Amino acid sequence: MNTNQMWLEIKRMLGKPKQKSDFIVNWLIVSKKINFNTYDIHITAMVKYPWYMPSQQSSEEGPLPTVIVFTPNPNVVLKGIPIEQGNLKEKWCSSYNVSIWYYKTAVDFVQRIQLPNSVMKLKLEGKVFYTTCTEDKCLPSEEFHFQMEI
Repeated sequence: MNTNQMWLEIKRMLGKPKQKSDFIVNWLIVSKKINFNTYDIHITAMVKYPWYMPSQQSSEEGPLPTVIVFTPNPNVVLKGIPIEQGNLKEKWCSSYNVSIWYYKTAVDFVQRIQLPNSVMKLKLEGKVFYTTCTEDKCLPSEEFHFQMEI
């Protein structure tokens, strides 16, 4: 095998190249049982320094806010909207001429769900649409797809 063939084989084994923000945000998805048919779904983003992630409450006039969308499932009842847990910060962004809300190192989005009494196991799927920024720039918005069995 020559050097070019070896590099092609390595590229094939590694799969498609990662986007820049794949290395900026690490995601963790876990469920926590509250009672026999109620769960909290924790979608946790760990953001590398010096990047930050806009809050769901950020204005669309600045860096795009984070949006979480669950794939419709007749066996899942979403209770409210995802609640953010973390060290929320606010600052004036002169690039957009607007105040922005953001998380610097980590944020935990918690969505409470309820299952019908008869359902014991199911697959929950969704997407997180998010942007990452530094003081100088923002990367294009990305999607993080997730699925888990409950």
